[in-house]
Amino acid sequence: DLYIINEANDRDIIFSSDDGAGGTATYFRLDGSDVRTEFEKEARFNDNVKATFGTSGDLQIYHDASHSRIDESGTGGLIIRTGDFYLRNPSDEEMIYATSGGSVDLYYDNTLRLDTTDDGVAIRKDNSGALGPVLLLDNTAGGNGDSSAIVFASGGNTYQRAQIKCTADLVAPYNGSIEFYTGRSDLATLTEKMRIAYDGNVGIGTTSPAYALHVDTTAAGATNPSYIVSDSGGGFQASLNKPES
Repeated sequence: DLYIINEANDRDIIFSSDDGAGGTATYFRLDGSDVRTEFEKEARFNDNVKATFGTSGDLQIYHDASHSRIDESGTGGLIIRTGDFYLRNPSDEEMIYATSGGSVDLYYDNTLRLDTTDDGVAIRKDNSGALGPVLLLDNTAGGNGDSSAIVFASGGNTYQRAQIKCTADLVAPYNGSIEFYTGRSDLATLTEKMRIAYDGNVGIGTTSPAYALHVDTTAAGATNPSYIVSDSGGGFQASLNKPES
């Protein structure tokens, strides 16, 4: 073993060497007054040489010849504490920007596309005269009967109160329909109330609408259903009633 000891009170051990220009430079020092090691020149770790932290070396930072890596292999997580957080590409263009106690912004090609606000989440795209923001729900299975949905809930998802679902038909060519559910999931009343079939037919009370507007109340147990169309002022009203049997 080699020991280098400086027993002088509040004094340092200084490592100096040639600076490449005919002089000398301090590369690092052991600071006896502040009890720390100070690096005054660049410290380089070659590929796959890891800077490890923690008694068991749980945190490792290194470059593996292809990628730069931060590995946390212990039982805890990796916590980054800062005010504002920026993640940028090598051209210094924004990828992610998060403010302390505020919004989180996600960028595509240095342009804001999604951000969180005090009201929720905003999806943004400036595309005047053409398609604007797009929300893609992709069930990657891609088979018959597959579905994707938007769920409206409260109470930490305890109460699902409404749902809009798109389902692929069970038979070829597996067209899609849009289904609307209302009720409460915890009471088993979140059931389909209306659907728009792949051919544009709209069904209320039926999952197989055969007409442009197909209303069927028999499933609800109605024996003499009535259908009324009226304006809000009561100036127009039309009704359709099933005759008494």
